[in-house]
Amino acid sequence: MPALIDIKLQKVNYYEQVADILEDSILDGSLVENGKLPSEADLASKFNVSRTIIRESLKLLKERGLVQMKTGNGSYITRPEASTVSGLLNRFIKLDNISDNDIYVIRYSLELTATRIAAEKASDTDLDKMEELTDEMERQKDDIDRRVLLDCDFHVAIARASGNVLLAVFIESISEILRKVIRRGVLVPGRNEDGIVRHRKILTALRKRDPDLAETTMREHLEVSWDNMLRNKA
Repeated sequence: MPALIDIKLQKVNYYEQVADILEDSILDGSLVENGKLPSEADLASKFNVSRTIIRESLKLLKERGLVQMKTGNGSYITRPEASTVSGLLNRFIKLDNISDNDIYVIRYSLELTATRIAAEKASDTDLDKMEELTDEMERQKDDIDRRVLLDCDFHVAIARASGNVLLAVFIESISEILRKVIRRGVLVPGRNEDGIVRHRKILTALRKRDPDLAETTMREHLEVSWDNMLRNKA
């Protein structure tokens, strides 16, 4: 950890500035990912603040997805998960009364982009993973919650296969938010099986390394999926 010297805390809420300084150190690589932070006592001494302020700072960093606190074993640097992003997005959605339709429009744009890129960049391992997810989706089709989770995992796998980490994070976050919406669509009679068939068509297009075909099959799948949700909106 870099030496914390000549630090002047300007904010009324000292714990926020301590958290900001630690966050900067994490993000610029000064603190190695998954590395253990100094003890509360050491941090309190370096910042010349109380341990209570350090605890509040660490709690704030935990909320930001940058620190994992292990009881009796200190605090560790960690990487934010998609759930951190989806949680933040959910707050915006609820506060601004953003509709499912608007959320789906974002999903639509992101997934078509990811699918085109994945058609060119996906490795055989990526494609085999998608096939495994589709096979498991078919085996678990009567367990709706599990089937929907696998459905979302399939779409996230495509995003990850694009090689664009940020794109994958956004799609995973949107998938978590739309999980209930996707579930409603799957419950429309006959659409559970149809969705699995459409996933296989997308996979076939990806294996052909055809971006246009892959985008077309994904577009058709998302349009049908949205239509299914509207038919079962009650």
